[in-house]
Amino acid sequence: MLNKKKTTIIKIDDNNNLNNNCKILTNENLRLQKIINSLRETIKKLESNKEPIKQIKINILEKLILPIKSEEIFKVEFFPNGNFILLSSNLIQIYSLKDKTLIQEIMNQHKKKMTALSIKDNNLFITASLDFSIKCWSKNQNNKFICTETISNSHLSLIIKIYIEPLSNNIFSCSFDHTLKIWNKAKNKYQNITTLPQESGICDFLIINEYNYLVSSGNAGTIFYDYITYNIISSFKEIKCYNSECIKLLDYNRVIIGDTNLSIINLIDLKILIQIYNDFNCWCICVLDDFFLTGGKCHNIRIYRKDKYELIQTFEEVHNSDIIGIYKINVEKYQLYSFSTEGTINFYQIETN
Repeated sequence: MLNKKKTTIIKIDDNNNLNNNCKILTNENLRLQKIINSLRETIKKLESNKEPIKQIKINILEKLILPIKSEEIFKVEFFPNGNFILLSSNLIQIYSLKDKTLIQEIMNQHKKKMTALSIKDNNLFITASLDFSIKCWSKNQNNKFICTETISNSHLSLIIKIYIEPLSNNIFSCSFDHTLKIWNKAKNKYQNITTLPQESGICDFLIINEYNYLVSSGNAGTIFYDYITYNIISSFKEIKCYNSECIKLLDYNRVIIGDTNLSIINLIDLKILIQIYNDFNCWCICVLDDFFLTGGKCHNIRIYRKDKYELIQTFEEVHNSDIIGIYKINVEKYQLYSFSTEGTINFYQIETN
C-alpha cells in the first residue's frame, strides 16, 4: 500500500537535476512516476514475445581452493578490476583472479572477528567486526590498502551487513541490536544520521531507488520504508530472513526475500505474489535475466524460472559445505561464482537453449 501522506518536498527539473528553475514533486508523485516508467518497461518486455527457456546447463569453469588461515570464510567479494577480497574471522586477503596470486594480506586490524564486508570501487572497501566497529580501507601511495577511518561502537551487537552507497558514500549497517543505521561523512568523519529500529535482529536490507524504498528484514519480519522520509510504508511479519544475501530485485516490479520460504512481493502495490517452500535455509540468492538461483545449507544450487516461479534444476553437492554466496561476474555470458565456508570458490557459466 502506497503512503499517501505528502511529506518532504523535492525540487526536480525536467532532466531530474536539482536547480533553481524546477518543478515541485511530492514523494508520492515521484514514486507514482517511477511506477509508470516501470510498467512501460514491463509492457515492452511482454511485447517482445521472448522465447521461453527450454534447457539450462551449468558448467563449472574453475574451482579455487584457497589457503584459509582461520576457521572459515565469511565473505568473498570482487573489485571491478577482477581482484577479490576473501574475508575470514581475523584476516583480509586480496587476490588476483587472473594470476591466482595473493596481492595483500591484512591481519588482526579489528579487535575481534570480522563479520561483514562491502566494496565501493577499486580503491575503497569497508569491514565490520564483533568489536562493533566499522573500518574504512583506502589505497595509499604504495597501492596498498590501509585503514583510514574507524567508526567505533557503531552498534551494540553483531553487525550482519554493511553497505557503502556509491554516489553519496553513505554507509548502511544492520545488526542484531534491532537497528538499521545510516552514516554520513561530515567534516571528514562518519556520523550516524538515521537509526531505524525493528522488533528483532536485522539481517539484510536493500535500497530500491526506482520506488524510493528501503527494505529491511530479519527475525521479526520485513519492513518497507520510504527512502526519503524513512516512514514505514508497509510491513510483513510472516516474511523473515536470516542472512545478509537474501533480499534481491527480481526485476523492475518484484523483489524476492529468501529463507525457508522464497517470498516474492509486487513493488507496485506491495502485495505478496507467491511464497515458494524450501526444504533448507536459503542463505543466498542470485538473480539473472530469466531465472534466479538459491544456495544454502544443503550444499546445492537451485535454479528457478522468474516468469512461472518453477524449480528448473538442482545441482547437487557443488560445494562440500554451506554455500553462503552466489554472485554475477559477467551477466551477458551468465558467468557466476559461488563460495562456501570451507574456502572454495566455484566459477560457472550457464548456457540456455
